[in-house]
Amino acid sequence: MSDPIEVPAGTLTLSGILAAPATTARGLLVALHGGGYTGKYWDGAAQPEASLLRLGAERGLVTVALDRPGYGRTVGQGCRLAQQAEIVFDAIAELRRHHGPALPVFVAGHSMGGILTLMMAAHPRASMLAAVDVCGVPLRFTEETRRAIAAPTASGHVHRLPISLEQRRARYYGRDGTFLESSLLDDDLASAPVPGIEVADAASAPEALPPLMRRTTLPVRYTQSEFDTSLSDPETLAFARDCLSASRGAQVRFEPDCGHNISLHQVAGAFHAGMLDFFEPLAR
Repeated sequence: MSDPIEVPAGTLTLSGILAAPATTARGLLVALHGGGYTGKYWDGAAQPEASLLRLGAERGLVTVALDRPGYGRTVGQGCRLAQQAEIVFDAIAELRRHHGPALPVFVAGHSMGGILTLMMAAHPRASMLAAVDVCGVPLRFTEETRRAIAAPTASGHVHRLPISLEQRRARYYGRDGTFLESSLLDDDLASAPVPGIEVADAASAPEALPPLMRRTTLPVRYTQSEFDTSLSDPETLAFARDCLSASRGAQVRFEPDCGHNISLHQVAGAFHAGMLDFFEPLAR
């Protein structure tokens, strides 16, 4: 069972969802959503058996899906990902203080949250982390996605991509028949406006991430789906492997028949189980 929480993190208090294990905790898993979503992304109702929060708790991990700065409780307080990294590290420190200072810490990040996770993996405070999992991270954009990011419609602190429901289905879920229609309801429940200030970090990710990945030594599981919004061809996957050559036990994966939103897709259960298998050897 998952419950809403609030976590002090520096000058902010982040909202989120927490699922605690029934037995003694073996680790702490913090999940970071992408742009335009909240922590609910990791806890879809269409496939409750596939929820990362549920599966993480069943594996003995205190599992927390945080609303990143600018989302949930902190709407209107968005910031660049470099500052978000410091805030999330502060939130992790608070969660460990409450649930166990010795717990190994795992971070999962999707899309914008995956960019943030890779930044954290190369951060001076990365020694707080045991391993990370990222998916939907753009190392090379398709031309369509590059145009969408380069020509946003923005108003104040909110950035909205001009995208219809049909475009959303195709861009985030892939070919009809490979995902559950009911997952689109979860998509609506988890969706939120994107703080414009963080969009620049998405646009610059293909240039900014490779140097960070090359100096990352902790274990990284990197997944790119077949129908993603960024390129996921063999050349891009080979480039990711090269960038992660210093990562201990790095895994670079290709998820077939799946769109960008893997955790709301019909493959979510197997994807989350694989993530937890990757973390398992490092759990207490």
